[in-house]
Amino acid sequence: MVAKRREVCEGVVEKKMRFWRLLSILGGLLLLTVLLIRPLLSALFLNAGVASVHRVVLGGAPPEESVRARRYLGLSRDLGETTAALRNEGVLALAQEDYTAAEQALAEAVARSPEDPLVRWYQGQLYLATGRREMAVRAWQLAGASPYFLESAEILFRAWQLDAAREGYELYLEIVPGDAYALRRMGEIFQRNGDLDTAMQYYQESLAADPSQAATYYAVGTVYQRRGELERALESFQEAIALGRGEYDPYIGVGQVYQQMGRYEDAAQWYEHWRQVMPESELPYLYEGISLYQRGYFEEGAAQLLIATQMNEQNCGAFYHYGLALYSAGRLDEALEALERANALTGCNPGALHMNLGVVYEALGRFQDAAVEYRLVVELAPDYAPAREALQRVEEQLQP
Repeated sequence: MVAKRREVCEGVVEKKMRFWRLLSILGGLLLLTVLLIRPLLSALFLNAGVASVHRVVLGGAPPEESVRARRYLGLSRDLGETTAALRNEGVLALAQEDYTAAEQALAEAVARSPEDPLVRWYQGQLYLATGRREMAVRAWQLAGASPYFLESAEILFRAWQLDAAREGYELYLEIVPGDAYALRRMGEIFQRNGDLDTAMQYYQESLAADPSQAATYYAVGTVYQRRGELERALESFQEAIALGRGEYDPYIGVGQVYQQMGRYEDAAQWYEHWRQVMPESELPYLYEGISLYQRGYFEEGAAQLLIATQMNEQNCGAFYHYGLALYSAGRLDEALEALERANALTGCNPGALHMNLGVVYEALGRFQDAAVEYRLVVELAPDYAPAREALQRVEEQLQP
C-alpha cells in the first residue's frame, strides 16, 4: 500500500516537473520572441518617425505630421532606439524653431552617445541658430563635420552663389584654421567680386600655410595681371607651372601676358612649347588662334582654331572663336556653320554666342533669323543696348 502511494506521488511529481519544464521552455521562447521583435518594432517606428520628420523639415506638411512624428519617435525610444529617436526629436524641434525642446532632446542624445557625429552636427546647427557661434564650431569639431562644410561651400562656389559660399568657407576655417585650400577659395571669391587687395591677402595666407600650391600661384598671377604688373604675373604663372601637374591655366596665363606685353614672338614660341608639353591638347591652338585673329591675322588665326576644333569636337569655345575668325575674314557661310556648331554644344557664354549669331545672320540678309537671336540676347540681358539696337534695326528690315 505504501509502495503504491509512493508510485502515485512520484507520478504526480513527474507530471508537475514536465509541466514546469514545458512552461519554462514556453517562457524562454516568449522572451526570445520579444527580444527579437522589440528591436524590429523599434526600427520600424524609428523609420516611420524619420520619414515624418523629413516631411516637416522640407515644409508644406500638415500640422498633424509633427504629432505623428513625435508619436513614432516616442514609441521607438521606448523600445530601445534611444539616441536616434532623441536626435530626430531634436531635428524636428529645430525645424519648428522650438529651440528649448531641441536643446533638451539633443543634450540627452549627446549624454547617451557622445561619439555620435550626427548628434553633434545638429547640436552645432542649434547653437548657430541661437547665436552661439563658438559653441557651434566646437560641436562641429567634435563631429568631424569639416568635410560637410567644405563640400557645401564648393557646391555654392561653383554655382556662383558667392555670399553663401563665403559663409561656408568662413565656418570651415573656424573648424579647420589655416586650411590653405579654403583660404585660396576665399581669395577667389573676393577676386570675383573685384576686391583684389583682399583677394591677395587671402592668397598670401594660403601660400604661407602651404607654399606648394600651384593653383594659388596661378591665382596670384591673375591678380598681378589685372593690376597691370605683368612681370610679376609672369613669374607667378611660371612658378605655378613648375609646381603643377600639367594644369592648363598657368600656360594660358603666360601666353596672355606675353601678348599684353607686346612680345608676340615670345608668345608664339610659348604656344609651340606648350604644344610639345601637351601634344594631345587643343588649347595651345585655341589660344594662339584667338591671339592671332584679335590682332588682325584672321586667316592665320582661323587656321589654328580649325585645328583646335578638329582635336576636340566638343570644345564650344574653339568653334565659337573659329566662327568669329571666319567672320572677320569675310567667310560668312563658314562662320555661320561654326557658330551654329558652337550653339549645339555647352560651355559658351550664351549672350555672346547668340549676339554673334545674330550679326552673321544679319550680314547674310537673314533678318528673321537675326531677329530671333537678338531677342534671345535681350531676354538674357535687357540692359544690353547693342542687342536692343540690333533688334530694332532688323525688325525695321522685316517691315513691309
